[in-house]
Amino acid sequence: MISCSDKKSVIGFICTGSDESHIWKILHGDLINKFHCGTCAIHAEKLFNGMHSLVSLGIGKDLVKPEYKKAFEEFVAEVNLVYNTAKRDGRL
Repeated sequence: MISCSDKKSVIGFICTGSDESHIWKILHGDLINKFHCGTCAIHAEKLFNGMHSLVSLGIGKDLVKPEYKKAFEEFVAEVNLVYNTAKRDGRL
């Protein structure tokens, strides 16, 4: 059983207690290794790590390791940068 908390979960996220670690292992390992472009793999790994932290926070889990917090902060910064740039130049 996954330790999450409905009391700390974010609207739109539901703590079901389902263990989806098999999916995260694919995103963090097998899928990254399938990229033919090394730069793409590095970029994807950073985004997948940030997305994992996003889901963890959303379902009410704490980010217990400093690298999880850093991954989330970098993820948010990157999303904001891309969003603001695309909004400013008319792509959004």
